[in-house]
Amino acid sequence: MKASKLIIAAVITGAAFAATSAMAQPGGIGGRATIKSTVKMNGKLDVKRGATAHFANFKLKNSRINGNADVRGYSETDGPVTVKKNGRLGHGSFGMYNSQITGNVKADIEAKSKRITVGRGAKVFVGAVDMYNQSKINGNLDIRAKGETGTIKAGKNSIGLVSALQMNGSTIGGNTRFKLYSRTGNLTLGKNAHTYIASASLTNSAIGGPMTMTSNVKLGNVKLGKNANFAAGAFRMNNSSIGGSVDFTSDVSAGNVSLGSGADVSLGSFQSS
Repeated sequence: MKASKLIIAAVITGAAFAATSAMAQPGGIGGRATIKSTVKMNGKLDVKRGATAHFANFKLKNSRINGNADVRGYSETDGPVTVKKNGRLGHGSFGMYNSQITGNVKADIEAKSKRITVGRGAKVFVGAVDMYNQSKINGNLDIRAKGETGTIKAGKNSIGLVSALQMNGSTIGGNTRFKLYSRTGNLTLGKNAHTYIASASLTNSAIGGPMTMTSNVKLGNVKLGKNANFAAGAFRMNNSSIGGSVDFTSDVSAGNVSLGSGADVSLGSFQSS
């Protein structure tokens, strides 16, 4: 464990911003936040078992920004990326956990990697947006997310987001605009693995105003294990609501697609349940 901490300590120095608080009342920033970060890594990235790495990553946990947030992050790794069992990688991404931004949010995030190997139960976010546990943006949300990777191999029970948005138990009060772009090589998902590429997923969440989503995806071959879940250029909404109109445009190109027993795949689809 000490070795993992030492490795990640070096990694975290390249993080754009991480706000955390262990207090019952959220910590925070009194005014607007402008975050700009560029990280380029020439060698390989190895995230050990249970370790966490943030590269050009913006994350709020139990925190609050009393104003607008402007986030621009670019992260690039030239060598292979390996995230071991239960590891976590935030790679040019934006995340909110039990947090609030009272104004508008504009996020321009981009991440590039070559081969990515994700271990069992690991979580990897590449040019992605993740909002969960009662997070809220009072104003508008404008996202341009771009993710480019080579081959992706994801282990059992892993979670991966590539230039994608995931909301769980969260709220956006105003208008939303998602512009999602991804170029990915061959993709292999293990049993119960979940991967979203240039897609948006809302669960128990709400968007107050209209939503515009544009997605452009090019994939290699896709192979899904038993009960794996995969979406590319797709929008999924479960027990959620959008207060205004919806404008959805998706362009997806893929090679061969193979589904294991009970697997679920959505390419360029719009689903609400």
